[in-house]
Amino acid sequence: ITVTEGLTQGLVNKIYRDSRDFMWFGTLQGINRYDGINIKKFESLADDSTTITSGMVSSIFEDSRKNLWVGTANGLNRFDYSKERFIRFLHYPMKPGSLSDNSVVHISEDSKGRLWVVTRSGINLYRDNTEDFERFDLPVSDQEKNPAIDAACSGNPDTIYLYSSGKIYKFCTAAGEFVMVKSGLKISEVNTLFEDPANNMWIGTENDGAFRISRSGEITHFYPEKNNSSSLQSISVKSIDPDSRKNIWISTRDGLYKLKPDGKTFI
Repeated sequence: ITVTEGLTQGLVNKIYRDSRDFMWFGTLQGINRYDGINIKKFESLADDSTTITSGMVSSIFEDSRKNLWVGTANGLNRFDYSKERFIRFLHYPMKPGSLSDNSVVHISEDSKGRLWVVTRSGINLYRDNTEDFERFDLPVSDQEKNPAIDAACSGNPDTIYLYSSGKIYKFCTAAGEFVMVKSGLKISEVNTLFEDPANNMWIGTENDGAFRISRSGEITHFYPEKNNSSSLQSISVKSIDPDSRKNIWISTRDGLYKLKPDGKTFI
């Protein structure tokens, strides 16, 4: 499926299959819905508040009530299937109950069916009855000012992991508290964060490959190695994901790689 078949743009950031069996493709120029035959484009229009807030799609998630949520570089959106339009949620500086920031990093749901939205500036709990948010800000030291969240992922349904300023935090949704998992990491330009089935943390970067941090704190760096065709052959890691057999797949700017059972080399 390419631009020729109807995609708004060729660079696909996110792919999601909803409970209605639609496939959703998030690009840098809007989101596309595929029903197996046709593609419908949903693009951002500045003068139409029923369209998606930004063309740059960063996250797609369907909650237990079958609401489809789309995070972008400029706001959060909920899709109204009956009217084929989007409902916008944005940050407003003078409204404490608005989204903490417009740059959405991650969307998830906890075991109580509560929706959590991670932005660059913090974590937001969506309050369904008032359609606004309760904010949870990152712990800030005296040396830090406005630390940004670069990436986030879900552990179990009640745990969200975050990467910010060389630190990995665990956020417990039940208690609404942050716990420091790892600090002192000299890793920058982080694109993605992932916890694998063995509870290792993975970090994917834009220009330095991938890093795996074991439960004991051991760090393994995966990057292109000269004369080693079994190494990761790209420095630009966009996504790290498991499959149903617990294999680890790494999506990069230069192709897709599968980690071999030895945990060191790739196919």
